[in-house]
Amino acid sequence: MTTKTRESSGLNATIEPAFKLQNSAADSNTLDSWMPDKVLQKIVAANLGQPIKQITKESLANLTELSLIAPKEIPVVHGKRKYIISPAEYRLRLRLKSLTGLEYATNLVKINLAPDRQLNSDWCHRAVLNSTLADISALQNLHKLTNINLEMCNLHDISALANKPQLVQLNLSYNAITDFSPLKSNKQLIESGSLKLRKQIILAEPIHLTAGTTSYTSGPYQLLDFNGKNMALKIETGKHLNAKYLVKQYYSNWSDHVGQVNGKQTVTWDLSKLQPGDSAAMTVKFHSNNSAQEPIISGWYIIPFRIVSGQPITIHFKDDADNTIACQQKLYGDVNTSSTITIPTFTGYSISAKSADGTTTPISQDSVTTTITAHPQEISLIYTRNKAADITIHYQDETGKPIAPESTISGVFSEQKIIQPQDISGYTPIRYQIDHNGISHHPGSVAIVLNNQPQEITFYYDREKVSNVIVHYQDTAGKKVAPDEILSGFVNDQQTAPALKLSGYTIKLKDFNGSHIDTGLDTTVITLKQKPQELTYIYTKNILSSKNTVKEEKSQKYKHRQKTHINSKIQSIVNKKKDVRQPSAKAITGWQLGLLALGLISLFSVLGLAIIYYNRKSKH
Repeated sequence: MTTKTRESSGLNATIEPAFKLQNSAADSNTLDSWMPDKVLQKIVAANLGQPIKQITKESLANLTELSLIAPKEIPVVHGKRKYIISPAEYRLRLRLKSLTGLEYATNLVKINLAPDRQLNSDWCHRAVLNSTLADISALQNLHKLTNINLEMCNLHDISALANKPQLVQLNLSYNAITDFSPLKSNKQLIESGSLKLRKQIILAEPIHLTAGTTSYTSGPYQLLDFNGKNMALKIETGKHLNAKYLVKQYYSNWSDHVGQVNGKQTVTWDLSKLQPGDSAAMTVKFHSNNSAQEPIISGWYIIPFRIVSGQPITIHFKDDADNTIACQQKLYGDVNTSSTITIPTFTGYSISAKSADGTTTPISQDSVTTTITAHPQEISLIYTRNKAADITIHYQDETGKPIAPESTISGVFSEQKIIQPQDISGYTPIRYQIDHNGISHHPGSVAIVLNNQPQEITFYYDREKVSNVIVHYQDTAGKKVAPDEILSGFVNDQQTAPALKLSGYTIKLKDFNGSHIDTGLDTTVITLKQKPQELTYIYTKNILSSKNTVKEEKSQKYKHRQKTHINSKIQSIVNKKKDVRQPSAKAITGWQLGLLALGLISLFSVLGLAIIYYNRKSKH
């Protein structure tokens, strides 16, 4: 059931606003800071028997029972109860709204905040009159409670009453409770305790239906028993209700057959007998499906309505980009009924214009006047988006070190921005965080809506590791003279690749990424990049000579010089002999033979000396 339940209704109309309670600004150590409801302060003080200013968290631990009217305020005189509080004080206590602060009453056993029936009748002229208490969340951890009476307290949410192992008595009658499943955890209460949960009265916000509406479907009704199951529904015609029933004015009495319960917890109402101006209520009665003769839980769900003669005015709320910024509202009424609408304000927007019937009119006032007609009307209130707070973007490595300048994104309120991680050379995005909340998200684009609060987003990066530099060692013919080497590291790191010293080779030049370089051949400093790189050292082969070869060359040269010298001497002697006068044939022949022998002896002597000299020199 999506109908909004009213927090206050005609049932409480007799409560007089006799006092206006002002909650003063309080710091964290004052009573107002941890027990903000001043009515509760008065009730607690009365039960503790001490002034309000003496209430402390520690003193609440002494509180075992709490009543709307403290026992000492109801003395028994001649066998009858006598109330010593004033009617104004009683009405004031009925304005209790919250029990915040009572969580410190850890020894609380009994609590009774139900309005007093006698005082209701005597001072307010109503037997049943609810207080305005709605928030009982402070009771959630008070596990010593055995008796709870919160009858006629305008309660909607009773989840704080779950898990009360010692609870044996509970009175929640005459409230507006639609879900009783939290009580299932209290086994002792359900099995053998005292339970009063009847006569719940849920009064929804009134609705308006235009003339000519013949039917209306309400629901689905979410009315849950202890087990979380939907309770049975039936149409409440009110024929069996006497005038004492508070819901007598709401029973469904506009025809003999006003509606029918459907199988999905909805009711279809027949409105064909109603005319413009008629008022009524769509009232269903519900009850728990227990085996007892009388249901443990019962109540009424009431939707007041009125048939109007005019057609509704639908009001839209849009920004200057035609985006809807709030749910539409409808105005109902009779023809020619005028209404002044207070223009609502929205954070981040300023009202700028009104659009109706195709005409846009600038406006700056805080209200507009409309008139109901026999035809539907559409009005759009147009708001300008104010400048929003900026979004600051950070780029960091995993250690939190900035790796790029931060950037800022500006815009108008409610504008959505798609933010991409920046491409940073040598880094890969791995995650991001918004507003340093500690929650990391996978890398990728981020959709952020600008608002009136500054926002921050931090992209985190990992450094990229590469192994893409190959170092070759080749001769001038391209033949490999040493194994290749591969350089690894992070992008933008610098690596040093020295040239190898190879026996029998001399480095001639180097080739780096296709460029020949003939300087700085001993080493090369390379900055690692994402793209592959190549470095080639090119060598020439040396022409090598051994020590023995040099000695042999020197010996051959020496022998050649000696031989040339001896031959030269022999030729000189021969030439001299030719100049001598020729003797007789026999004499010449003898002389020649002797001379030849002498020459041969001299030649061998010189050769022997040369060999001896050479051997000695070789040994040295």
